[in-house]
Amino acid sequence: MELVPLFRGAQIGSILKSLEKIEEDSGLFTNSEKMKKVFLDSANEAIICGYGKRLIQWRRGIKTAIRRHSPQLFYTPIGDTYSNASRIRVKNNVIAFYPEWGLVCKFWLGTGVRKINNLSNEAKAIMTAERYNFLKVPKIVLDKSSFHGGQPPALWFELFRGYFPPKATDNKSKTALEFLRVMFLWYQEHGIHFIKPGEVSQIDKRVNVNFEELLSYGWEPEKANLILLANKRIVESRKTLPVSYIHGDASVGNCLVNEAGEVLILDWEETRKGYIAEDVFTLFQHGGVSVRESYEKWLANIAPNDAHTLACDIQLEVLRMWKNLNLQSIRKYLDNIIPTDETNKRIGLIKSRVISSARQICNNI
Repeated sequence: MELVPLFRGAQIGSILKSLEKIEEDSGLFTNSEKMKKVFLDSANEAIICGYGKRLIQWRRGIKTAIRRHSPQLFYTPIGDTYSNASRIRVKNNVIAFYPEWGLVCKFWLGTGVRKINNLSNEAKAIMTAERYNFLKVPKIVLDKSSFHGGQPPALWFELFRGYFPPKATDNKSKTALEFLRVMFLWYQEHGIHFIKPGEVSQIDKRVNVNFEELLSYGWEPEKANLILLANKRIVESRKTLPVSYIHGDASVGNCLVNEAGEVLILDWEETRKGYIAEDVFTLFQHGGVSVRESYEKWLANIAPNDAHTLACDIQLEVLRMWKNLNLQSIRKYLDNIIPTDETNKRIGLIKSRVISSARQICNNI
């Protein structure tokens, strides 16, 4: 498996230099830093191992793995660092782990894949969530989420321990349902109201996308016209969608489950006012029918006499279409994390799903 460009050694070296500056700026550590050897694996992680006994043990582990598996799937040495972190994960942003200190640092580099300038949105959402007994979030130790002194924005959390549900397939649906149950309470705390998609363009501009924009996103003219027709049907139907302060990236992959089975919800960077169905759609991809049924029951309870709300199935189709309109942006993101041939396959699958959703919207509204 080839290492995609974002995660080659030069990029990791730049990330490590930024991390050293952030560590020094935090004031959380002593000056007892020791040089460590850095290895990069194919899962977008840099494993930082100290010299001496630890490094010998680590190399022995690599040799054992290579005997059992293809060496391309494992580790490549990329250099040295003075960073305190024992491991960093690089994906859309950077997370550094400090097990000996019980800390995690999350920071954002300005040249990353998504256009997020800082983590202040996440800090505000977590501080709000800390007031609620029903919601478990990472505890912030140090908030430097706004740009200051030339340093990248950073948040320091207490080390949160647990497993990612995607590692335990049988628990995906259960975790998605629990995530959604907690978010239902979150929406109710922030207030829920129903709007017509064409009325509040500042909440969601995708309903107002035009033909030229769709062409620039990578859509063929015939398919662009079908998407525009679907949007027209949504607006002219006069149906409504429930709106609240949403998580914005409510994937099962953005939570941890601890030993007690409690769900800790992470990654609040994209929290904003938006359609609740956007969170539901993301969780639906992992939880399936049970998530849709839970949403239908909840919606019936909060709006028992509202016959003007879009059917839940159609809400999910609307979000499937809207979330995947900008093929160019999706391709740019995928090109940074997977090989080109795999990107092409995924783009083809996304396009077919969007067109399927557009047809269902046209046929059912």
